[in-house]
Amino acid sequence: MGHVFRSDWNNGQALYAPFDRVALESHDDWRRTYPRQVWDSQKDLAWILETLHELLNDAGYTGV
Repeated sequence: MGHVFRSDWNNGQALYAPFDRVALESHDDWRRTYPRQVWDSQKDLAWILETLHELLNDAGYTGV
């Protein structure tokens, strides 16, 4: 999921990820490309927090 925390995208006001509503609205292909990462009503806040925790603790994360 590459660069989720991008200050250069949408003025840094949304995550650049398929589970973010704002990003998903402008990337129609993400539903097909990343079906497991797209948020849906079966996922809850715990899923979002777990996903963010994984991203923040990824070895490739260097901060914004």
